[in-house]
Amino acid sequence: MIPYMHPGEYLSEILTEMGISPQDLASKSGIPESRIMDILHQKARITLEDSARIGRFIGQSESLWFGMYQAYEKRTSLYLVNPKAYTGDPDN
Repeated sequence: MIPYMHPGEYLSEILTEMGISPQDLASKSGIPESRIMDILHQKARITLEDSARIGRFIGQSESLWFGMYQAYEKRTSLYLVNPKAYTGDPDN
């Protein structure tokens, strides 16, 4: 099990808190619903374009979600190379 949370999980929580359905996000952001669902189910990367559209819709920085995904990908890659080095430190 990878000890890092995919940004799609965070996005799912935010949408729930805001009362926004994935379908609403898709239709209002211009991101295909299938792509939104893949992101929410941790099956897709978050591109810079996805990040900008999500950020604009939610009222956040356009690069926030892209940065979160890059950090997730880096930490996950490092963990997979050397799981014993995992310290739980988010900067590791």
